[in-house]
Amino acid sequence: MNKVKIIADSTCDISIERLKELDIDLLSLYVVIQDKQYLDLEEIKWNDVIAKVNETGELPHTAAINIDTFATTFKKYVDQGYDVIFLSLGANFSSNYNNARLAAEEFDEGRVYILDSQNLSSAIGLMLFKMAAFRDQGLSAKEIVEKMEKIIPLTQTETALETMQYLYKGGRCSALKFMVGNILKLYPIVKVEDGVINVHKIGKLTFKNALNIIANDFRKELEAGNVDEDFIIISTVGNEPARSYLCDKVSQFFPKEKIYLYDAGCVVSTHCGPGTTGFFYIRKQNPKKAE
Repeated sequence: MNKVKIIADSTCDISIERLKELDIDLLSLYVVIQDKQYLDLEEIKWNDVIAKVNETGELPHTAAINIDTFATTFKKYVDQGYDVIFLSLGANFSSNYNNARLAAEEFDEGRVYILDSQNLSSAIGLMLFKMAAFRDQGLSAKEIVEKMEKIIPLTQTETALETMQYLYKGGRCSALKFMVGNILKLYPIVKVEDGVINVHKIGKLTFKNALNIIANDFRKELEAGNVDEDFIIISTVGNEPARSYLCDKVSQFFPKEKIYLYDAGCVVSTHCGPGTTGFFYIRKQNPKKAE
């Protein structure tokens, strides 16, 4: 059986140090601001994105990794005797997945696998934790992919936003919702469902209320026995107080040592804006499937 190399893109929103510990390679997407491209994480960070939005009033956008870069990276590891698994930002958010899939076609069957995370940010990070654990248990690339195809739809993203401006600019909420939200100081909670960002709930009056809703949603899932308890992740766009608050809230009923805290990156900054606080966990089963 060949060795397994796991590769992710820069939207996974876990630390570089953690990726090195897990022996996972990273490929950077591009962030495009006023027609100029920057390598995500290497040449631009989340705070640069927010500063540019404030300066220009326009949202940046991301550009996928090109096919040649994927092919070159895959070849490097295939030539060393690895079978490769690439876990991509959700296909509905970027052409990254399709570019990787096209590059994989250059290799013999079973040497390069491309997984659509159907998600973004630290939800991808959770999946990487699982993949690394399966690899270290001695599973083959094919076996890891088969397990991940079941886990991916169970990975939950619930995110509180401090502003609706970015959803509005990105076309993910109407002008009316944006206006009403600003007047009433409503804080939306969004989920990624079927690979798409959707407004899930609205927290009233304070951002803390929105965080409380997220914690309570998770507690209900936990009490129902529907949570994979290996680990969860909380990540934010420059909002350490919110991250600490949510961590303290959740650690009242979930082991704190299993809660990982990270900074979100440029993609979440672009889609959701400053202050965004994301909560990520994996279910044991999908309630929709159980109905």
